[in-house]
Amino acid sequence: MVTDTRAARGGGRPDLKPSPPGEGKLRPLNSPRPLDVKTDANGVPAGVYLSGHRCAVESVIETWRIDDEWWREQPVSRVYWRLFLENGCAVDVYRDVDSGRWYKQAYTG
Repeated sequence: MVTDTRAARGGGRPDLKPSPPGEGKLRPLNSPRPLDVKTDANGVPAGVYLSGHRCAVESVIETWRIDDEWWREQPVSRVYWRLFLENGCAVDVYRDVDSGRWYKQAYTG
């Protein structure tokens, strides 16, 4: 038989209370966020608007396309760009092929 003695020794957490309804729900991590992107005549990103400030694109590090889940009602079709910005940051963005909208994709916090 195993006995839990944490509470008797003060090791339990009696001060923890359940979260109110609606709080503590799971949310996806690193969800894409809408982004304003200025492109050149060839559709290549030339500037992005981060936190209300325009950052010029110094170079394109990499580009790739993903076409997935073609069997679903809303398949995924995206063109991704890894960009090096004038502020020294690298950022991953994509354009949704169907809607033409741009998004920032963060893979880390």
